[in-house]
Amino acid sequence: MTLPFAATRISPKVPNRRSFIGGSDARVITGSDKAALLRLWREKRGEAEPEDLSGKLVVQLGLVTEPLNRHRFAASVADLMLRSVRFM
Repeated sequence: MTLPFAATRISPKVPNRRSFIGGSDARVITGSDKAALLRLWREKRGEAEPEDLSGKLVVQLGLVTEPLNRHRFAASVADLMLRSVRFM
């Protein structure tokens, strides 16, 4: 399948993932799954390898739609900023 834009490939084993809290991490931190929280803690400390999520459909959809999502978010933020400036 050819995509109309370049899809970014992100490996779940990128060592950089240990240095920040991403959206998936935030969901685990604020959730109630203690096993997932412990697994995340171990991953961030380098005591466990991150789970390979590359085969999951939602991850694949996220990779393919990321450029579109970024564009739409930027457009909506720009629109909100323009509307707020009009009221100043």
